[in-house]
Amino acid sequence: MYNGIGLVTPRGSATSGHVTKNLSHVAPEFFRNKLDANSGKQQHQDLAQPNIGRANPEVLEHNRKRAIEAKIFSFQEELIEKGYTDDEVEEKCQLLRMQLNKQHSNGVSCR
Repeated sequence: MYNGIGLVTPRGSATSGHVTKNLSHVAPEFFRNKLDANSGKQQHQDLAQPNIGRANPEVLEHNRKRAIEAKIFSFQEELIEKGYTDDEVEEKCQLLRMQLNKQHSNGVSCR
């Protein structure tokens, strides 16, 4: 036993009785801040603005196309429920797709 830590005797414990420190333990934030302040390191910048970059245009374009296709899918389901033929449904869906793409090119949101 060392400084009141560990086993009095390792007999029967299936260990060597050697006390090691836990290297995977992360100290609480206040303790880390205290250590940083004492060592001369910079304090945590809690008030700093988060790094906000520009949106990826490919992701935005994908989301726009996905929204259009979701509208077309729901419109297609409605037409099928109403009893339109497959050719009529396809024709109306193509017309709606062109209209939604045209609206987007003019800057109007399709949501």
